[in-house]
Amino acid sequence: MKLSKVEIINELKDIIERLKKIVDSLEKIILEEVIIPLDLRDDVEITHTPDLIIIKPKHFLGDEKFKRLAKIVKAKGGYYVSEGEKSRFEIKVSR
Repeated sequence: MKLSKVEIINELKDIIERLKKIVDSLEKIILEEVIIPLDLRDDVEITHTPDLIIIKPKHFLGDEKFKRLAKIVKAKGGYYVSEGEKSRFEIKVSR
């Protein structure tokens, strides 16, 4: 069966979108594995944009866990953003 140019382009667009989702999933897994120790992973939510890794506590961490997380983030060149319930750690991604 021969596909038209439009059909080929649409197929390629679908493949690209699926690949983007796979890459996003893999990046998240890599970020979690590399940055956050196992015992802290349930305490934070990690999201990312092309330029930023955002680590948001799911609840109050307490002094010990907060200090550990802050040290890890700082070692990666990141910082803490204090905004009440929207407080988070951010690490700039260099690509």
